[in-house]
Amino acid sequence: MSTATRTTRPAMAPAARPTAPRAQYRKPLSLAAWLVIGLTWLYLLAMAGLWYTLFVTSEDWWVGSILTYFPRAIFLLPGLVLLVASLLWHQTSAPANVLSLALVAIPIMEFHWPTPRITTSTGSIPSGNTQLSVVSCNVQAYKPHFRKILKEVTAAKPDVVAFQEARGVDPLAEEFFSDWHYIHHDYYLVASRYPVKLIRAIDTTPYERCAGIIVEVDHPTGPMLFANIHQMTARRALKEVSPRSLLDGEAQAIVEQQVLLRIEEASQIREAIEQVREQKPLVILGDFNTPSSSSVYRSTWADFTNSFDAAGAGYGYTSPVKHHNYWLEDTPWARIDHIICSPDWYVTAAHIGTTNGSDHHLIHATLAR
Repeated sequence: MSTATRTTRPAMAPAARPTAPRAQYRKPLSLAAWLVIGLTWLYLLAMAGLWYTLFVTSEDWWVGSILTYFPRAIFLLPGLVLLVASLLWHQTSAPANVLSLALVAIPIMEFHWPTPRITTSTGSIPSGNTQLSVVSCNVQAYKPHFRKILKEVTAAKPDVVAFQEARGVDPLAEEFFSDWHYIHHDYYLVASRYPVKLIRAIDTTPYERCAGIIVEVDHPTGPMLFANIHQMTARRALKEVSPRSLLDGEAQAIVEQQVLLRIEEASQIREAIEQVREQKPLVILGDFNTPSSSSVYRSTWADFTNSFDAAGAGYGYTSPVKHHNYWLEDTPWARIDHIICSPDWYVTAAHIGTTNGSDHHLIHATLAR
């Protein structure tokens, strides 16, 4: 009997089961992180709304009037705090906070780059045969340090100087301009290296006052008109704003009424200038008491070239230059003094003074045509 050989196959190992990927677990956000996220986007939206209020609505709305003259640098503080908080608790929010800070520091605070513009009506570059250096300053009754202002005037080497609030006769001014041609009428002084004559005083009705003077300078290339003006301050209405007046609606009415009066005064100043302008090159300079971004300014002066807008660098703030209990000393926050010119001029340079000789910084522009 034969014995059969039995072959045993090796048992196959069971197929390995695919390993399921491990679930990726994210650490839940902390309460601090959620707070940073919410405040970051709230701040960005608020700053976008502030930009819209300042530059689109502007003084057409009483809230815009208040914000127009409010120190804008203060809006940087929440962004700086949020930026630090985002770096500590939610780094992903940091770029949004940087964007918000840039929105405040550049457009809202009105940072400018020097970009001289061609301003002739034909669009061609003027020959530049006529160069004119012009200085303007609200001298605040020659206080507190008029000598500092005169030192800056000397450094600017101007052809024409215009002072506002030049109340009375100051011995330093008389000595400084002893070999100049000049006109001193009411609170306005215009000094020129060329012969100058008074064309008219600009008497306005909204505040029943002289809001400026118009003079003609007999320049070697031909007569030129200069208007030295001082528009009414918005402070008259803003000082009435308080929590109580806001609640009862009185503040809103006062601010809105003053905006209308200021626009009417600016309109009367412009009308007086146009009545004597003819075809002469024109420069308007002085204390406008409003930034060039304001709707009050734009309603009257938008068709002129603003020297600092065209060729200035930085913020160009001119007022207030004095001590404040709630602000840094000698650190202005508003650009309310301007030198503007008709389209037959173009601006080659513009800068702001730095001394505290008055409540306003001096402004200087170099024009050509």
